[in-house]
Amino acid sequence: MHSLRAEYRPQTTIALGDAPNDIKMIEACDLGVIIANSHRAPLPTLAGEAEGRIVRTGQAGPVGWNRAMMDMLAQLDLI
Repeated sequence: MHSLRAEYRPQTTIALGDAPNDIKMIEACDLGVIIANSHRAPLPTLAGEAEGRIVRTGQAGPVGWNRAMMDMLAQLDLI
């Protein structure tokens, strides 16, 4: 995430994930989404959740990913 931000200098970064290996990426972005995953224990509370920078989906897989992205795009006034 840090390398991509340095190289491309995006206005806003969004990361989505559902596993422990996604935690650092989600916490390093501007907006993060933890996708529900009924096949594993939920991720612990992440830095950024209390202020709403990181949110959790109620739906798993592609449905949760799509809903989260549509919500983020609307929040950024991109749709």
